[in-house]
Amino acid sequence: MRRAARLALLLGGCLLGGCLLGPCQQNGPPPPDSCDRPTDGTVSRLELGPGSFEDDRPFTLYNEGDTVTPVRGGQGATMIGLRLRLSGAAPPECVAQRTTFTDVDGARLATADVPLRTYQDVAAQRTTKTLWIPAEFPPARQLLFVEVTAAKQSLVRALIMAGEAPERDLAAPPEPDLSLRPADLARHD
Repeated sequence: MRRAARLALLLGGCLLGGCLLGPCQQNGPPPPDSCDRPTDGTVSRLELGPGSFEDDRPFTLYNEGDTVTPVRGGQGATMIGLRLRLSGAAPPECVAQRTTFTDVDGARLATADVPLRTYQDVAAQRTTKTLWIPAEFPPARQLLFVEVTAAKQSLVRALIMAGEAPERDLAAPPEPDLSLRPADLARHD
């Protein structure tokens, strides 16, 4: 009788918590939109843009010195979402990529090395869905360097950290203190 009561409580708790319909907890960031057979294709340009929880938004480009806003996920991890856009004669449908975050002193904060699916954007362009990368990021108004290698192309962007956004909120970040940028960029080289 006791065993049946415990089983009923456990099963009831799982049903209320959603365990049988999906995971009880998601640990870490949303899973990447990965693929199994990456190729390089024919790519002439690699671009980096901000991620979003809504991947159907048009791709926007990160330029040197743009502000990047970290997001706190449901389990408390601080993460940054990024999207890649590949342009060229034949961008691949599945691309091997490596994205690395470093701080102004060159310390590696995080690396994501996972092949990603790409989706037709416009003619001769393919874009990934958001890749969420958790890390301990620098404080607001400090530089974050993002290095990406994919399809025999590479780029590095120096982005300025905004203050931490509320949970799953990609609100407009505060204005960065650009007076830090030239000296900090020189130290990173």
